[in-house]
Amino acid sequence: MINKVTDLFHELVDTHSFPNGNERSADMEELRTTFHELRKHRNALLHSSYIELNAGGDLLGYIRSNPRISVDPESGEIIQDMEALTEDIVKAKMVESAHAAFRLSQNHVQLIHWSPFSRYPK
Repeated sequence: MINKVTDLFHELVDTHSFPNGNERSADMEELRTTFHELRKHRNALLHSSYIELNAGGDLLGYIRSNPRISVDPESGEIIQDMEALTEDIVKAKMVESAHAAFRLSQNHVQLIHWSPFSRYPK
């Protein structure tokens, strides 16, 4: 969906002379990349296995492990997607998502302010 939204935004900017269109278009391209990275992280969270680490009767934490193993095409080494799942990691991704959503909202508001688009012929 982000690809379609970004492509439509670029098309609109390319066919009109908006005062800050190029900056907004560049921001939308950065957001496309950010949302794809967030989507990949979300999918890794959903499709991973979780390991609970206990020692001496105490919970030490959790490890997220993606069971899908891949191979680095350049080195041939096996890549294992594994990380400690901590509150800080989850919070950081939530903050990143919130910032991206806010920027997307700003671009939406900019579209509203540009409307009607016929005021900005190419």
